[in-house]
Amino acid sequence: WHTLPRSGGYQYANRLPPRPYPYQHFDDLPRRVYSVLTQVRTGHCFSGEYYYRRVPSESPSCPCGHHLQTREHVFTECPAYRRERWILRRASPALMMTELLGTQKGLEAVAGFIRATGAFTKSGRETWRRALEEDASAMPAPAITVSVLP
Repeated sequence: WHTLPRSGGYQYANRLPPRPYPYQHFDDLPRRVYSVLTQVRTGHCFSGEYYYRRVPSESPSCPCGHHLQTREHVFTECPAYRRERWILRRASPALMMTELLGTQKGLEAVAGFIRATGAFTKSGRETWRRALEEDASAMPAPAITVSVLP
């Protein structure tokens, strides 16, 4: 594994050794967030760059007007995500892709960023928030145990 070349869409994420199961704290993520996080790590996320390769009739540009919507653009410069970028800066002040997608702290930050923004989803910010709320309301409430002290 350590001798494999670090290239392609997965190059940034290829810094962590493979594991037979996800890191424990990712078990607590909503399935939608975990799915998008995995897609972002592998480069198979909904972005203009990726979508254009699959559907050439679609524009690769970002809704903000930038000529090409990439993971780097969304993380570092897209004005649509300016307010939430602080979430990423906690893990990588310089917004380095290798730190964001290739470290545990970075992955936690990217998961928080995705959860807050709906970035890299086709549905967009508002639809994403509604879907997460629906998912949360469909889950059973945790059992509450009350103990009485003698």
